[in-house]
Amino acid sequence: MQLPDRLLNVREAAHYLRLTPEGVRKARRQGRLSGVHLKEKEWGFRQSELDRYLTRYNRHPLINSQ
Repeated sequence: MQLPDRLLNVREAAHYLRLTPEGVRKARRQGRLSGVHLKEKEWGFRQSELDRYLTRYNRHPLINSQ
């Protein structure tokens, strides 16, 4: 059984990636990070996509982030 993929908002994604919220938005606009369009100006980010970003760009997640 596979666990559901957690969806994080911009602030949570920024914390997980150790970026600023603007850094997350910029990465999405530049196509380096895929997001899910939730509302007019609101985006969500699947944790699996954030993990791929960390691997692709050789970054390390914040320890014990939930």
